[in-house]
Amino acid sequence: MDNYYKAFNKDDILNFIDNVVIKGIDPMKNQRDQFLKELRLNYPNVAQIIVEHIIK
Repeated sequence: MDNYYKAFNKDDILNFIDNVVIKGIDPMKNQRDQFLKELRLNYPNVAQIIVEHIIK
């Protein structure tokens, strides 16, 4: 849940589109890349790793 952007209103959605999608300003990119590395290292047990992250 910590690895994606959350929108709570229209302004949050527009801000995401303007900054992350269009301008490429993505402050969470490194965090998500690290998470993906963990998933790849744990293949084929990726689903179990995701469940453990959700539980935490």
